[in-house]
Amino acid sequence: MLRAEVINPETGRSANIDARIDTGADVSAICIAVADKIGVRPIGFCAVIDADGDPVDAPVFEVDLNIRGCVLNRVKVIGLDLSRSDCAGLIGNNILDKGVLVRDNNSWSFGIGENVCASGHGGAYLLAGVFGLALGVAGTLLLTRK
Repeated sequence: MLRAEVINPETGRSANIDARIDTGADVSAICIAVADKIGVRPIGFCAVIDADGDPVDAPVFEVDLNIRGCVLNRVKVIGLDLSRSDCAGLIGNNILDKGVLVRDNNSWSFGIGENVCASGHGGAYLLAGVFGLALGVAGTLLLTRK
């Protein structure tokens, strides 16, 4: 589980959520209740297949996301009913492809470009992150310290 802040880019209203990393999802999602809470309005709709394999027309929102201090501006996310889930968001490949995700025991860090590592993780993560980016590896670099 990853803690994130979802922000309405027009008003600044925000909500902190627990989100799951979902490498099988092309697009990230937030719970419809979160979208209502921060007052963000759909910019369109998208046909998606939900976890049960059913087609759904999901609203598309544009939000700012703060993931462990790394702010992503105007990210497109879909709205889903996640009320029966243990999380209020899914971090999919449209976000994971933008940066480096690091897992250190039970702690997560996310970074883009110069901010590949959160402070305190040491040079090994930075070196591995830069090495992965230098190879042109698109997507997630996931490291676990023993």
